[in-house]
Amino acid sequence: TFKVETAAGVPIVGLVPYWEGYNRFIRFTLTKLVPGTNGDPDSWVAYTRDETSGAPDYDTGSSVVDNDDGTYTFTFNTDVTAVTGVTYEPTLTHRIAGQIGSRSVPLQPQNLVFDFVPAGGAVTRTRNIATMATCNECHSDLVFHGRRFKVEYCVQCHNPDLAEGEGDMAFMIHRIHAA
Repeated sequence: TFKVETAAGVPIVGLVPYWEGYNRFIRFTLTKLVPGTNGDPDSWVAYTRDETSGAPDYDTGSSVVDNDDGTYTFTFNTDVTAVTGVTYEPTLTHRIAGQIGSRSVPLQPQNLVFDFVPAGGAVTRTRNIATMATCNECHSDLVFHGRRFKVEYCVQCHNPDLAEGEGDMAFMIHRIHAA
């Protein structure tokens, strides 16, 4: 469940027809943070994956319900207990991240990020190496893949699973800046 409102706090309702008409209008990713071993860093591992390639991807949902108060309930297509090669571990930190919007709808793009532990309790472990504020010290208002502008969202797919590690955010960004 998530909430969409204006900068003044006015609830935004009526987004479901946009999701129905353009299945990528509301989409989310779901990952778990796997602790590193033998000196390796922790890494995000995606539950949401492309059905063909198996690469980290987003989920467009099986349903979105408008609760008529600015809150919406999104139901994933992904069953976290049945993802090939990824074990569901509810005691680890998990992250839901996503976006709302498209070029054809006059709504500023929204990126949402939420860390939690499915088994309950406080989030005690996370992995946030860079922030958009740091990136934007040199780059002005970075936006990638059309409407993604939060590093915490980028790492959902750009983790060691992507492109045999070459799509990993740390590897990719260091390679770009060292070129």
